[in-house]
Amino acid sequence: MDILHHSAIGIVGLTIAVSCNENIAGVLFLVGSVVADLDAFLVLFGRSFYLKNHQGFSHSLLLIPLYSIVIILLLSYWIDFEWINFFALLMGWMIHSLLDYSNTYGIRLFYPLQKKRYALDAIFFVDTLLLILTGLMLYFNFALWLYVGAFLLYIILKKMMQRRVKKVLNAQMVIPSAFNPFEFFVYHNEEKIQTYNYNAFSKKSYHKIYHPKQDEAWHHLTDKSPLFQDILQVTRALHIVSVEEKENVITIIAKDLALRNFGGKFATTTLKFNKNGELINEISNI
Repeated sequence: MDILHHSAIGIVGLTIAVSCNENIAGVLFLVGSVVADLDAFLVLFGRSFYLKNHQGFSHSLLLIPLYSIVIILLLSYWIDFEWINFFALLMGWMIHSLLDYSNTYGIRLFYPLQKKRYALDAIFFVDTLLLILTGLMLYFNFALWLYVGAFLLYIILKKMMQRRVKKVLNAQMVIPSAFNPFEFFVYHNEEKIQTYNYNAFSKKSYHKIYHPKQDEAWHHLTDKSPLFQDILQVTRALHIVSVEEKENVITIIAKDLALRNFGGKFATTTLKFNKNGELINEISNI
C-alpha cells in the first residue's frame, strides 16, 4: 500500500484518538502507520541493498514489538510511559505491515527467522476504491466498525475473485488492477508466454500478447549483471522482451510481465554489452 494511503489511515486513527482525549496515542498511531516505509531511504546504500531489504526488517511482525518498545522507552525521557501509547504505536505499525501483506509485492513477515517474502495478492499496492473509502471516512467520520468492516470485506472479496480467476483461466499469476476492481493482469508461461487483461465481471479477455522465450539464449550475458540478478529476486516474471545488436553493442531489455499497472514500468531493466560480451551499462526502473 502506498505511503499516501498509509498516512490517511494514520490520520483516521489520530482523529479517533483525539476525540477520546488521547492525543499522544493518536500521534503515535500515525507514526506507526508510516514509519515502516522509511526503509525507502535504503536506496542511499545502493540499489542492490534497497531491493534486498525493502519491506524486509521494517515490516517484520516479529521485530515490530521490539521497535515499538524501544521507541516508547526513548520517548519516556519527554513523556510519561503509558501502555496505551505503546499499543497505539504497535497497532499502527502492525496494521501497516498487514496491509502491505495484502498487496502483490510481498513483505518479509517473519524476518530474521525467514527471509521469504509473503504476499496475499488480494489487491495492488494502490487501490482506487480503498482510497475512496478512506477518503470518505476522513470526510464524513462515520462509525469505525463500518469503515473497518467494509475495508476487510473488500479485501476478502478481492482475494476470492483473484483465486477464482486464477483457477478458471488456469493461469500462473493473476495480478489485481489498481483502478478497476474487476480487472486483472494475467500471466501464462507454458509453450509460449502469454499475457492479457481479464475482466471478471464481463468475463472478457483483451490485449493478448505472446512473448517469445528467448531468455535462455542470453543467460550467458544476463548472468554477468549483478543488477539483473537482484531484480530477478524481487519480480514475479522477469523476461527478456527485446534484444538489439547495433554498432558492436548488444542491448537487452527485460520486463516483469506479471506486472502491468502504471504501464508495467517497474523493474524494466536495460543491459548493454560490447561485442566481447563485457557489461558496459546496467540500469533498472525501481
